Amino acid sequence: MTLNSSSVRSWRPRWTLPRILAGLFALLVVGIALFLIFFDWNLLRPMVERQASAALGRPVTIGSFDVSLRRESWIEMHDITVANAPGFEGEHLATIDRIAVQVKTFPLLIGRISIPEIAVLRPKARIETNAAGENNYRFDLGNDDGGDGPDISLGHLTIDDADLRYIDVPKKTDLKLHAQTDQIGDGQEPLVKVTGGGRYNGQPTKLNFQGGALLSFRDPAIAYPVDIAADVGRTHAKIKGTIERPLDFAGAKLQLDIAGDSMSELYPLIGLPIPATPPYTLKGGLDFAGKIIVFRSFAGTVGSSDLSGDFAVNLQNERPKMSGYLISQKIVLADLAGFIGAPPGKDDDPKSDTAARQALEKKAEASGRLLPTEPIALDKLRAFDVDVVYRGQRIESDYTPLDKVTAFLKIEDGQLSLKPLAFGIGDGTIENNITLDGRQNPAAIDFTAEFKNVDLQRIMKETQLFQGVGRIAGNTRIKSTGNSISDMLGRGDGDLQVFMEGGTFSKLLLELVGLDVTEALGFLIEGADRQADLRCLIADMHLRKGILTPETLLLDTSDTNINVTGDINLRDETMDLRIVPAPKDMSILTLRGPIRVDGPMRDPSIQPETGNLAGRTTAAVLLGVLLTPLAAILPTIELGLGEDSDCKGLVSEVRQKAAARDMPIEAPTKPAAAPPVPPTK
Repeated sequence: MTLNSSSVRSWRPRWTLPRILAGLFALLVVGIALFLIFFDWNLLRPMVERQASAALGRPVTIGSFDVSLRRESWIEMHDITVANAPGFEGEHLATIDRIAVQVKTFPLLIGRISIPEIAVLRPKARIETNAAGENNYRFDLGNDDGGDGPDISLGHLTIDDADLRYIDVPKKTDLKLHAQTDQIGDGQEPLVKVTGGGRYNGQPTKLNFQGGALLSFRDPAIAYPVDIAADVGRTHAKIKGTIERPLDFAGAKLQLDIAGDSMSELYPLIGLPIPATPPYTLKGGLDFAGKIIVFRSFAGTVGSSDLSGDFAVNLQNERPKMSGYLISQKIVLADLAGFIGAPPGKDDDPKSDTAARQALEKKAEASGRLLPTEPIALDKLRAFDVDVVYRGQRIESDYTPLDKVTAFLKIEDGQLSLKPLAFGIGDGTIENNITLDGRQNPAAIDFTAEFKNVDLQRIMKETQLFQGVGRIAGNTRIKSTGNSISDMLGRGDGDLQVFMEGGTFSKLLLELVGLDVTEALGFLIEGADRQADLRCLIADMHLRKGILTPETLLLDTSDTNINVTGDINLRDETMDLRIVPAPKDMSILTLRGPIRVDGPMRDPSIQPETGNLAGRTTAAVLLGVLLTPLAAILPTIELGLGEDSDCKGLVSEVRQKAAARDMPIEAPTKPAAAPPVPPTK
């Protein structure tokens, strides 16, 4: 092929303006690319430090800063430090050996930030609250203009070899935690694992936590999985389930398995003011919605008792409110002793011999008192409102004849009410109503109890001193102030009236009380204890400023009448009682004299009254002297036991015998009518 001059001229490039501009733009792009590739990105480090410091309100330094531009670029920073707040130990609040952030380059051109991965190597931090309540982790993040932020999407976050130390001096807390993310499979989110321990609220603590990917916190559509095992002192808990929107803590569906030596040890952990209990184990669902936490359908044991039900804590108001319905199929009465300040649990149960119980026993022994001296925690009483119903279907006790219990407990603004606290005995009840005003110090208490148709046979079965059938009626009321059972009874004012009839009584015991040596020896030789019929027992006692005085304390049987006088001092727990027996039979070796019971209530002295063994006390004289107080309480006896009561017959008999001896008897006066009760709302 032959090229002529005209064809050569047709192949010459045409340098038009668009071509020139395109060429210049290409050169610019290539130049920028070459500049970015060979640019020393570390020159931007001071600018990045200034922006980070301004954002946190705390000096931030970076050892090196580098960018590797690709389709998916990497931004790397090494040796990052965040300065500590003034007045705290250590120069740095946090240090990080390396942060690497992967960024997709092309979405940046349209204003989108896509970060497939963030990798953090060996971060270390020390966050602290000092004795003055000041902390070093509160940052001045500047003003938020309220505008929309950039469109950011995040992928994986991996953390390698992280260490955190958390110190809270007022709460006696010092924890060292180690965190790590573990990849469980290709393309799957790495799991977060945290282990560590130290002291929390002064108690030795261990923690094991496993959760989902950290960045899934930001996705409201993903329920964040958690698996936690924690030991705080002698409390052990396991929590497993999911949390909805964990950054907002919007809700949770968890299973809780918790055990410990005493529920009182839960207070520093979750703030629930529960009295001391024996060792417990509970399992159930733990739900959270809004600001309401629900421990649902739980079941377990507390000491030798079982416990189940539903329990909720409402955190919406200034004072959290606890509410629930609790039930026990079997309850051992000793397990409830902590509610009156006594060591809980059965004495012969090795499981109850915990450090918490031992501490209460040492305090009780050191006090030298018989009545519980453990004070009511008024600050805890004022911290929560409570509305709880408790029912115990069957009670087991070595010393009391109770069958079942029902309690309606309410606490509002430091005022406690138990209305009622009712115990069943056979077909009868002992119904207690208690109000305690914890807004004042010492607390004020108003206690009433009513004995209704109490089954005597049920009581006799437990005490083994009596047999037969019969009924008990009565009532009591005490008003006082104090922060413990001992204080309240030592300052109390009130009255106690109890009437009992029916059944039989140990004749051997009666003869010993009456010091009838002949018959007592006869019973011992025969090896059998015959029974005396119990006609009536009357107790009319008054409590005045902690001194309990029996106005009338009389036991009438077919064999012996017994009268008790004197007083019991609940202030110093001493007693000075005089028991006057009046046997109804004759014996050669009957030493008919009073018996003196005195000394400390913990270990009283019981012995015959010296110089008064002549024996001129007869049943008629004894009952005649007692007529006036008996007559005064006759209306109450009739109200409690009915028209055919043996106690009523006893009073009539005494009146007749006293009249035959020309003894002046005052007729019983009709009690004043009670003031009308205002209608309830």
